[in-house]
Amino acid sequence: MNNKPTSQYARRAAFLYEFLTGEDLVQPPDLRGSYIPVLDSDRNLAASVVENEIRISKWKVINNMPGTRFFCPAIPLSKRLVEAFNYNISRHYDEIIEEFGAELLSRSASWLTTRESRASFDIEKESGATNRIQRFAQVIATWTGYNVPPSLGAALQTLTRQRVAFYLSSDWPVFRKPFWATQL
Repeated sequence: MNNKPTSQYARRAAFLYEFLTGEDLVQPPDLRGSYIPVLDSDRNLAASVVENEIRISKWKVINNMPGTRFFCPAIPLSKRLVEAFNYNISRHYDEIIEEFGAELLSRSASWLTTRESRASFDIEKESGATNRIQRFAQVIATWTGYNVPPSLGAALQTLTRQRVAFYLSSDWPVFRKPFWATQL
């Protein structure tokens, strides 16, 4: 770092050393250069820094690491990953609704939820869960096919509230309620 303080690679390496180890390095006095992103977003999955750039003035880098030093996956961008990012779920959702109809999707989601939940309860050797399974399947059926995809904004908030209400229902064992249940 001291031999070439303006080197992009040296600045990235110094930042990454501090980022990954938590140890501070001594900054060279004549550090110069433009701010550069730590990761090349054309080759690696990087955090989006469009609105709130995290500029690290010590090394003149933009921290676009997709995590913290405790968990920061290194994911190379492949063609399949880029295609997955660009997949237009809303358009395909509308096509499925148009082809099969909202009622069939709702019934299918309810049936699949019921089957999967029963299998899960059987594996965990829990009994008497039929009522809970049916109520949960009803929440899923209500949201599948009749509304916008549940991954969008207000719809997701409402779905989450309904799921939390399901888990906090009266027949859910007290010892399994989450710690925040008493605060709702």
